[in-house]
Amino acid sequence: MTAKWQKYEEFNSNLLKKLGTRIVKKHHKGKRVDKLFSFSNKVNQNLIYLGEILVVGLFSFSTLIFGNGTSLANNTSLVYPVDEVSKVECRIKHWSELDADCKMKLPIIEGANFAKYGADPLYTNTYTVLFGGNYMSGWDMENGSHYGVDLASSKGTPLYAIADGKVFFAGQQAGYGNVVKIQFIYKGKMYFSTYGHMDQILVQTGQPLMKGQKIGMIGNSGTTMGGLGGNHVHFEINKGDFGRPIYPFGQCSEAKKSGIETINNGLCREQMFKYGQDPIAFLEDAKAKRPFDDHPREVPLPDNKTYGSTGVDTGSTLEHNVAPTVPSPAPSSPVISVPVQANQEKPQTSKLIIDTSALDNNGKAFFDEWSVDLTGDIASPIKKNQTRILTLTIKNKKTGQPFNGILQQPIILVASSTNVTIDPVAISLVKDGQVEIKVQGNQVGDTYTAINLGLNKVASLNLSVF
Repeated sequence: MTAKWQKYEEFNSNLLKKLGTRIVKKHHKGKRVDKLFSFSNKVNQNLIYLGEILVVGLFSFSTLIFGNGTSLANNTSLVYPVDEVSKVECRIKHWSELDADCKMKLPIIEGANFAKYGADPLYTNTYTVLFGGNYMSGWDMENGSHYGVDLASSKGTPLYAIADGKVFFAGQQAGYGNVVKIQFIYKGKMYFSTYGHMDQILVQTGQPLMKGQKIGMIGNSGTTMGGLGGNHVHFEINKGDFGRPIYPFGQCSEAKKSGIETINNGLCREQMFKYGQDPIAFLEDAKAKRPFDDHPREVPLPDNKTYGSTGVDTGSTLEHNVAPTVPSPAPSSPVISVPVQANQEKPQTSKLIIDTSALDNNGKAFFDEWSVDLTGDIASPIKKNQTRILTLTIKNKKTGQPFNGILQQPIILVASSTNVTIDPVAISLVKDGQVEIKVQGNQVGDTYTAINLGLNKVASLNLSVF
């Protein structure tokens, strides 16, 4: 039976890899961001993703032919999906490049007491969007429909299985990017844990897992909005009552074609609670520890130790330069500006042309005080499979001093197609007035890229791949 089961898992994994990749490529190519969410909604009307339909079908077939080869352990304890995270000022670097001073143990929202920690940047800069929050105010859990928690850290930060279980799905899915979904049982009840926007996946569909086993690394794949600096894991707890993870917006008539609009308007909250639950509350109810904690929980670092450990900026200096932390009011129609088609405007040759007409007063005030530009070669075509480095610069218009700190509203780069990959796509943390942006050519063709402050476009550029 073991040999047959192994052959089945190999067949299942290879088939999913081939079919899933084709599905993702087919439906991503040349699509707008909001079209991706629209596609996800349609696919998820009954079963969540085509790859997962295949999993469900083959899983049933294997049980019929081979017997119950998928019995899961009944977990009585859980761990968090992350053990350590990077400090906010270090997130522009890859995890592998960080020294010990740039890393810290994951801060724990003890007892899921969000009110207690909501004013502490150590927590709000780590857990950037909570369950029920939105992209305008990540900790406002009453007025959004974000169906997971966004946990920010550097690209390459290790991710771990929260329980003994089995990989239900590992691969690419629209919106999620690289995603792993783990089936597990906790106190006699089945659940799924979902890890979205991963950089690398280290497990395969059908693979058994042990609690605390490394499954991959944090990244910024798929369609992302949460997470300072872009890199984060979108982590969900999905109820197992339906035999598979259910995408809540696919079951909701109120859902808009853009998932971002749905989340920011707090639509489909009934479905959010029906098919999932607050991951932090779930883990805290289980008294979960960090994966490598063999001792009682540590007391988090004081606020003034959150920044400044690199010796470049002291905590007080960086905090002094941070933009105001009070979120600006949501626009009357909070829909992110997305590209419609390539070549809408002439290619930029030197400086960006900034248009602040669509911004609120806070956004306009920011551009009145700060000069924002994108330097590097933004005019000539990019060769396929090559990477070009651009630099976003922000300086004070009067003094010339570089911006240091966290932007009140993130700068977001939204491409019209997958001809190019942009990393990071969401920029919140700026150090010494600069952020390095990597643009990789994937497919031959033109890509129009909108540059947004928050949800509104302020500039654009055309990128061509040959």
